[in-house]
Amino acid sequence: MTQTLYPTQTAGIIDLKSVMSKPVLTIYPRHILDDPVELQATLPPEVLELNDFAARAKAPVQVELTVQRDGESLIVTGHLETVLSVLCCRCGDWIDRPVKVDNFVQLLEAEEIAKVDSIDLTPLVREDILLDLPVAASCRLTADWKCPFTGKAYPEPKAGESPSPIHGEDIWKELEKIKEEKD
Repeated sequence: MTQTLYPTQTAGIIDLKSVMSKPVLTIYPRHILDDPVELQATLPPEVLELNDFAARAKAPVQVELTVQRDGESLIVTGHLETVLSVLCCRCGDWIDRPVKVDNFVQLLEAEEIAKVDSIDLTPLVREDILLDLPVAASCRLTADWKCPFTGKAYPEPKAGESPSPIHGEDIWKELEKIKEEKD
């Protein structure tokens, strides 16, 4: 039997509340028995603590989780979704970057569960979303190789030509020197 709980229907198993003005998504392990518990919640963008020079939390985080017992441990699986605002490394404008984590999986070990009455899942949700951030985000150019935001045209790559590396051609020689120094 699966039970779906919404933040207003916590029943002592899962709770979505604000502690010290910071929203938290808390589960109470001792109340989770043999049946999986499903949770659907919307967390505010502030839970991501993301207001960086290159990325900002823009939209609420949609959370769909299933918590189930595995012996004395708990397994949390589910889906996370939000939209982040990231700085395009090509044109310098802010662009929307949808983030979907379809394979959210966390194992909460029995030893960890035994020490506490409740577990805040918010840091785990935050971590998985932030891990999906690109190192260098860029906007999708139009079919005629123009930036959709600035309209600036970019050269079309020639067939069979690969872009030259940013770091230059000597990078492997420098790395080999470091390796030789270690040996």
